[in-house]
Amino acid sequence: MGSCSTAFADYSSGKAAYDQEELQKAFEIRLPYAERDDPGAQNVMDVLYLNDLGIPEDKIAAVKQCRRAVEQGLAKAQNNLGILYDAGVGVPKDEAEAISW
Repeated sequence: MGSCSTAFADYSSGKAAYDQEELQKAFEIRLPYAERDDPGAQNVMDVLYLNDLGIPEDKIAAVKQCRRAVEQGLAKAQNNLGILYDAGVGVPKDEAEAISW
């Protein structure tokens, strides 16, 4: 099984930590995946950064993670980006841009 099964176990433990609201642990587990362009992990990072969940709030980092997930076609991230533009969180408020996402 090797490193692939270990990586899956690590990723799964990140989801379990998030689901159990062990958010600092979820952040630590998911960050390497987000950095390696995993859109699901990037989406989780977006939520953690925006809501001061387990890590200090960082709206710029949240938008960056969200955009990275959007570039990979993650529909949930596209919706989130639209919400960010609608609210003007981490980006200028822009209704037309919000609607486009």
